[in-house]
Amino acid sequence: MCNNWSRISIKLNPWLYNMNKQQIYELLKSKITGINNIVALATSGNLVYKIDTKNQVYLLKLSPDDEMRGRSKSEILAEMEFVTYLNENKLPVPKPIGDVISIDGHNGYLRSYYQANYTENPNLTQIIYFGKTLGIIHNISEGYMTKHNREHIWDLETTKENLTEDQDLLCHSLVGGEDYYNELSQALHKIVDSKKLPKGMIHEDMGKRHVLWSHNEIKAIIDFDRCYYGYLIFDLGQAVRGWCFNSSFDREKYILFMKSYQAERKLLLEEIEYLPDAIKFAFLERSLSFALRSILSDNPSYYQYAKKLLNTASFIDKNRQLFQLDRA
Repeated sequence: MCNNWSRISIKLNPWLYNMNKQQIYELLKSKITGINNIVALATSGNLVYKIDTKNQVYLLKLSPDDEMRGRSKSEILAEMEFVTYLNENKLPVPKPIGDVISIDGHNGYLRSYYQANYTENPNLTQIIYFGKTLGIIHNISEGYMTKHNREHIWDLETTKENLTEDQDLLCHSLVGGEDYYNELSQALHKIVDSKKLPKGMIHEDMGKRHVLWSHNEIKAIIDFDRCYYGYLIFDLGQAVRGWCFNSSFDREKYILFMKSYQAERKLLLEEIEYLPDAIKFAFLERSLSFALRSILSDNPSYYQYAKKLLNTASFIDKNRQLFQLDRA
């Protein structure tokens, strides 16, 4: 029904891992005992280290120091607040250990390491489980706001502002960049921000790779580095993007996922009406993100992926009836 937009492979950037492991060891030895080994793990941009000790395995995640992906200490504290809040409400979220850790401008925190895997092709049982879990999370996070601020947010108005600021860069750095910019701009400005919908702290990136499984049970939900206070419906839209699309839109999974979600948190009529736009926005926001990543990394495959995401947003707009839910 729409173009294949399978996840592109993200290669390890060696420059991110030049940090001296001895420096990490010296910093952590007073926090955890019996460190045996420190191993850098490949990620899409963060600096992540597996810390092996005599009795336990930990994970240290630090943000890059660039403007797009970097996080201030205040932002890390806000993330830690939100994660701790969910953990205390019995959700499968790794609780932070200790305080903010800062090394050469890279901020992050320590948590337990989970020996579990994500799945690219969740079965229907997992779709149901995740839908219910996200509904529970939104019930708990609705109205919740952290004491510390998140400077990086990815809501509709901010994305529109970012697109305008990056107009020249996109138009002059990408092949066909002006056409890409115009199509993306028109699609974004067709979506109207609703001030009436429920808000709370949201994960924002609840895709399949951020949910770890042990058989058909969720072991951990990870990577809250894009969390912020925003509309719950946008979080739901990003989840639909991650769980109900593969080579094409899977309506069976979508209906099952939404029924499972609403078994825990019933959507308002206004949210049901807005849902197709929230899903569409999820693709548009990520399209802009990957187009900019293509320019910054000089990797044209990211731009190709950005255009596929934009095409999928167009597919959603032309087939809105596929995403409409029963209002009863």
